[in-house]
Amino acid sequence: MRKMVKIVHGANRETEMSRANKPVMYLDFDGVLNAFPNTGIVNYSDVGHVELVPDPDGYRTDLYSAKRAFPLDKTAVIDFGRRGFHELHWSDELAGKLYALARGGMLDLRWLSTWQPYTEMLGDRLGWDDSVVSSVFWHDPNAHEGRVMQKLDLIMNEIIKQRERVERGHDAHAIIWVDDGAINNRTITALIHTQLASPLLLISPDARIGISRRQLELIYTFVNRPPSTPRVIYSCPWDEKGHVIGNGEDDSDDAME
Repeated sequence: MRKMVKIVHGANRETEMSRANKPVMYLDFDGVLNAFPNTGIVNYSDVGHVELVPDPDGYRTDLYSAKRAFPLDKTAVIDFGRRGFHELHWSDELAGKLYALARGGMLDLRWLSTWQPYTEMLGDRLGWDDSVVSSVFWHDPNAHEGRVMQKLDLIMNEIIKQRERVERGHDAHAIIWVDDGAINNRTITALIHTQLASPLLLISPDARIGISRRQLELIYTFVNRPPSTPRVIYSCPWDEKGHVIGNGEDDSDDAME
């Protein structure tokens, strides 16, 4: 596998000292902000409003309910010319709350998405300024090299960077990675066997609704009151509140304590 090269555009101009306690978040777009509900069951306008609906297995699910899902109240179309167009559906509330964390200096927010060449377009639609939210170049969009494992490489590089900060006598930044596909058994196994210098929060949303309300609460808690010791906390669609996994696993009811 070729060596990762990371280029960040639009990064905040703050010094390292002013970022001392700011977690770094790597954020995917499709399935995370841009949701893909099962339109054979619900309409986009139903998300965040309906209580119980049948799922493909014949059971009834509250996935699209107001207690779990943010309403998909924003729509945009990205026109790629001869390559066609892409329709986007996202929650203004969710996008606004994530952006507010970054704009308020609570979070170093970075795109880590296959939308890499087009994150400026996304920022324009979402109302995100690229002086606040940066973009990470992590794969070759023309040769289609890298993709999933290169995302993992970048997170590994960030972990190494935080270990080096500690070795130099600085505080380590906590890390958040939000991705509906690249956080899987293979990448999780690699991460839990890595020496951490700071807490790592893995958020794997259900692509049908994107980041859920419970997962956003977990992000808020992690940003405002991160764990005192390095550990991996994993949140997935069937365990949105999250739990500690790997070497840092314990019997605590609250993974954030």
